[in-house]
Amino acid sequence: MGLLSRLVACLTTTLRLKSSRPGDGEDAPDDSSNDLFFDLRTLQVATNFFSELNQLGHGGFGPVYKGLIPNGQEVAVKKLSLTSRQGLREFTNEVKLLLRIQHKNLVTLLGCCAEGPEMMLVYEYLPNKSLDYFLFGDNSSKSSPLNWPTRFRIVTGVARGLLYLHEEAPVRIIHRDIKASNILLDEQLNPKISDFGLARLFPGEDTHVNTFRISGTHGYMAPEYAMHGYLSVKTDVFSYGVLVLEIVSGRKNTDRRYGIEKADLLSYAWNLFQQRKTLELVDPSLEKYNRDEVAMCIQLGLLCCQQSIPDRPDMNSVHLMLSSDSFTLPKPGRPGIQGRGASWTTTSTSALTADTNASTLTGVTKASGGNSSVEDYSRNSISVSSIDEEIKRSRPITTETKMKPNWELRNCCNHEQVVFLVTVSVCTVVILALWRTVLLRPFKLVTVFLHEASHAVACKLTCGHVEGIQVHADEGGTPQTRGGVYWLILPAGYLGSSFWGMVLILASTNLLTARIAAGCFIAALLVVLLVAKNWTLRGLCIGFVVFIGVIWVLQETTKARILRYVILFIGVMNSLFSVYDIYDDLISRRVHSSDAEKFAEGIDLFFVSVRSNVPWSCYIVLTSEEKEVLLILVYPRAAA
Repeated sequence: MGLLSRLVACLTTTLRLKSSRPGDGEDAPDDSSNDLFFDLRTLQVATNFFSELNQLGHGGFGPVYKGLIPNGQEVAVKKLSLTSRQGLREFTNEVKLLLRIQHKNLVTLLGCCAEGPEMMLVYEYLPNKSLDYFLFGDNSSKSSPLNWPTRFRIVTGVARGLLYLHEEAPVRIIHRDIKASNILLDEQLNPKISDFGLARLFPGEDTHVNTFRISGTHGYMAPEYAMHGYLSVKTDVFSYGVLVLEIVSGRKNTDRRYGIEKADLLSYAWNLFQQRKTLELVDPSLEKYNRDEVAMCIQLGLLCCQQSIPDRPDMNSVHLMLSSDSFTLPKPGRPGIQGRGASWTTTSTSALTADTNASTLTGVTKASGGNSSVEDYSRNSISVSSIDEEIKRSRPITTETKMKPNWELRNCCNHEQVVFLVTVSVCTVVILALWRTVLLRPFKLVTVFLHEASHAVACKLTCGHVEGIQVHADEGGTPQTRGGVYWLILPAGYLGSSFWGMVLILASTNLLTARIAAGCFIAALLVVLLVAKNWTLRGLCIGFVVFIGVIWVLQETTKARILRYVILFIGVMNSLFSVYDIYDDLISRRVHSSDAEKFAEGIDLFFVSVRSNVPWSCYIVLTSEEKEVLLILVYPRAAA
């Protein structure tokens, strides 16, 4: 209750300060301060004790009720749900913001009620509900659809409201949740932006904040904000662009009823724009409309949803586009779409910021300079860190984040783990199916060579001498060694195959590491090429170097991720060879005194020594007598 008491005191002080300000040249009654407060009893009677019949909907922090106060005015009462901490924070935020702003395209706060545990906001009542009711509602609402002049007036009105929030209000405000359900309509169907519970102030001259609390509605959020918490006025611009496309099309931004190709409104609108079939996006219920205005709104919506942040116009430019008949809109690029293969940047990539003529969008990039800040919601405060002015003058400040998943199936699945496991499974099936064919023979030779080279490396490391390596695709290989530590040389092959398999599989999960792995692989093959005396081995090395080089060139010159798949395939091949080696040596018993068997004996000896010194031991044994591949025992050591 202490927090609620402090909130009541804060609201009371704020409201009284506001009510004590002088009006706009008009005489205010002496008791004007009391008009901002509603007692609980009045609101209970006004809403029929918050009857379900009076409930208009459910907002960000609680239900909204229709009421009739004693002076005959209809009001909308937002009631705070006391079970939500987030609602309490949003309640306080909304009061503070709405008391500082006033515009004809913003919902008007009439007052509040703060008695005991009850927290309520009282707004003007707008009889025509919200925009989504007319655009996406049931058949009864669709029976009287909005005509085009009304829709265009809504597009323009919302733009004016956002322009006020971003540039004309006493403090710059980002709404963060612009969507159809937050656009209320008055008796003349004029739009008013509502629900400021998620809105954020911008301190000083800051151009963006990096927030740890991502709040908003999926489908309306800009990719850089939804994925990385990069918040700026262009976040609202993106949401506005989606809203404009919804108003033109009369459909939600995501609707799977339209099929895969048309489910995503942004992608569908972009495809139609590229095909010069823009007007196919128009709501079928619109019988008459201005073709030029509709085409302009669709192009404007795409401009507002650009991938590159500076390529999106600011709301001042948007308002200019909508109000000027002579304005020529720039051609939009690909829009930013959440969860797709895309990148975002704070530097411009189109003509939006390159043309300085009065008829183009000068000043669109003004949000890319200035200071940045980090918003820390755990302390509910904002800390500002300045950027070195010398650095800003010497080079542009760029933030670029790749949002492309490492593994995805286009138009099917972008769950990285699922796609990765499916890819490994496909590689395994292909390898097993082609195991005895000529197609897989070069890969098998390289895999066996890596296996036998591990023996040779162990021999060299233990002061032995390597006379040569014999490699066979089906029978395996044999290193010709002399000297060295025998019990270390034998298990090195098993360790080598397992190591290379693991390293190559892990390297394939990222393009950079795949490039590094491919480079190391080529370097190793070149070293072997220099020391090899067998022309077959030389030819194999040359062939693989050329093969990986071609794959690398294709990777860099096309959009295919083929290099990573080749690295993954070779990694799976090495891992399967390790499994095959275990089967060949431990289960089928075709080979005696093998590397895998010696490795098992070494592991056994190691854990026997560990068992006598560690209170709890995990005992891992690779046995051959009982033909058990893996046995894990966990037990406590007996007390001394």
